[in-house]
Amino acid sequence: MNIAPKIARHVTDDNTSNFQRIRLFLLIQLCVTVLIFIFISVVGEAHEIRAVTILALANAVLLGITYWLRHSRYAEWVIYLNLSGVALLLALSGPISGKVDGSVWVLFQMPPLVATIVLNTPRATIIVSAITAVIMTTVIGLELGGVIPVELVVPRPSLIVNFGNQLLTLAVVAITVRLLVNRAQRAFSAIQAAQQQLAASLDHERKLAAEQERINQQLVQSLATLQTRDAQLQAEQAQQSRLRSLLSELSTPVIPILDGVVVMPLIGELDQARATELTGTLLNGITAHRAHIVILDVTGLPTIDSLLGKALIQAADAARLLGATPIMAGIRPDVAQTLTSLGISFTELVTVSNLQTGVQYALAHPRR
Repeated sequence: MNIAPKIARHVTDDNTSNFQRIRLFLLIQLCVTVLIFIFISVVGEAHEIRAVTILALANAVLLGITYWLRHSRYAEWVIYLNLSGVALLLALSGPISGKVDGSVWVLFQMPPLVATIVLNTPRATIIVSAITAVIMTTVIGLELGGVIPVELVVPRPSLIVNFGNQLLTLAVVAITVRLLVNRAQRAFSAIQAAQQQLAASLDHERKLAAEQERINQQLVQSLATLQTRDAQLQAEQAQQSRLRSLLSELSTPVIPILDGVVVMPLIGELDQARATELTGTLLNGITAHRAHIVILDVTGLPTIDSLLGKALIQAADAARLLGATPIMAGIRPDVAQTLTSLGISFTELVTVSNLQTGVQYALAHPRR
């Protein structure tokens, strides 16, 4: 089994997923822009319609540029520019309508979250949050200072308090999202490193097997070299045994991702020996990391038979005896049908669709 090409395909699939998120973001932004334009055209006044028309045309041009550059190295910065336009549009809602009540300021929390979802990088949240904060401070400061003539529907002190709360919320959201994305990326990097090490070990084992075959052919040709080659063969077999033991540990690693939360990603085919070692490895990881929640990620398993299903249930029961809550993540529909036909039930387990949902569950249930 060659894992290195699969890792390369995973990177390619991740890039494709980024492009798909950008296209979806552009489509949603276009639809929202059209809806806002239609709404203002129906209920707005003449000066509001003119202003919204200009902003809608500018936004359409920006959307076109973003779509054109979506595959280039400038895509990320164009997205920043696009979200800056969204923040600016929110800030100019007061000058356009001529009234300010602070009700739309809560929407300034959206651009940083959208940047995180679309670009999937920690720096995106910080950059867009900083841009949004600058736009908010500039435009709203000019409104409250009387430089931009608007009618203050709410008393000025209340608006100042609201503005301060929005800036504080923006900072808290930016820092929180950055920390969560950083932790998720570190966990993913650890899994990728384990996969690469496993691929290297498997390649080395194939080379050892080829060497063993060559030695066997030499043993048939010459009885005189039997003793020398036999000693060499025994040494190689001992090395292979150590490699298999290492591969077993790498195939079922216990990875801490949060305080008291560990993940055991199960990858590839699990034979009877590896299924038997599953419980011991999991319990050792729970004890070593003092975990109160353990996530069994079965996304990488091609299928789950009755033997493996019983091994997973046994491991979950053993985890409960140590005080840890087991979570099963990544059961696909075809695997669920197979388990149902075999009469295997995980009703006593917390089951989630994927690892991200499992991490969200763990965050919602901290150590007591």
